[in-house]
Amino acid sequence: MRAAQPFRADHRWVEIEPIAEEGALSGSAFRVVDDQGRCFKLRRCPRALRAWSIERYVRRLPGLFAPLVGRDREYLLFEILSEHRAISRRELLGCAEWLGGSIASLHAAGRGLIGRRASAWRYRFGFHQGLRALRKQAVLPPEVQEEIERRAALHERRFGWPIELELDDIHKGNVMWAPETDDLRYVDEEGIGLRVRGASLATLLKSASFSDPLEGFRVGYAAKGDASWIQPAYVEFLLLQDAVRRVAHKLRHETRLEKLPAELDEIRAIAESEGSDLGWRFPRDAVRRRRLAVRCAAGITAAAGFRVEIPEADQAKGLTRKSFGDRPGPERPVRGKI
Repeated sequence: MRAAQPFRADHRWVEIEPIAEEGALSGSAFRVVDDQGRCFKLRRCPRALRAWSIERYVRRLPGLFAPLVGRDREYLLFEILSEHRAISRRELLGCAEWLGGSIASLHAAGRGLIGRRASAWRYRFGFHQGLRALRKQAVLPPEVQEEIERRAALHERRFGWPIELELDDIHKGNVMWAPETDDLRYVDEEGIGLRVRGASLATLLKSASFSDPLEGFRVGYAAKGDASWIQPAYVEFLLLQDAVRRVAHKLRHETRLEKLPAELDEIRAIAESEGSDLGWRFPRDAVRRRRLAVRCAAGITAAAGFRVEIPEADQAKGLTRKSFGDRPGPERPVRGKI
């Protein structure tokens, strides 16, 4: 970075440090200070072409991102949001209406962009590759595998693969808020690109621990655009795409396998929902309620000095005492199942 000296015509950098967000170190974003004491955020992209496309997207909707100073090869320079702070997960879900309106504006700004056909092919290929990986690894019961493949085929024939300008990863570390001006900004500029319509909604719903943000998102979107696509069947298709992608990635790379049981439960919940009617609820809610009940019972039993015996049905899914948060007590005979 120091050897490259981006923006050397206007700035001489005397301080460069990576930006850490919520414990995760971003390898492509840096806080930089020049010899005049001015502070900026410098983002390094993999290629100059990617930096050029991000610059084009950001300039189409400047109110959603930090002010862009300029681009130099694969580097982008942004103003530091000194009056903004990171938000909590609860605050993020409270911003669902703002996010819906922002995504509607983003969709409108992305009209006319080329590359939609290639993006649609890439998403379709990746989804079917993920379904094949699940079938090959046999991580789901055959009836569940057949049901999700049947629903995927129905959804694909009905909706196709609509592509829009979308945000990739909506979580609390990527949204900043200025309390005095009530100004919200999305700070992960590298997450913007052509994706399947509603990809940002699927990532938002993954954070739905405290409340259901779907209705707020729909209201915000409807204020600026046609929200008719936000319907239970299409939301189910989005959630199925997202869950299959995450499970297939873990199976392929054998990473973070401890999260696999919960994500397989999400796929089962989708397969067991009636007529694609999720009732505007994220399937993980049902999984979370069941796990919470078992965890509470496990905690009471462990506090009394007993070990928890996991039901055989859950053992078949690969769940263990660790999956339910059980901390074994003293070694005593098991006195019943939960």
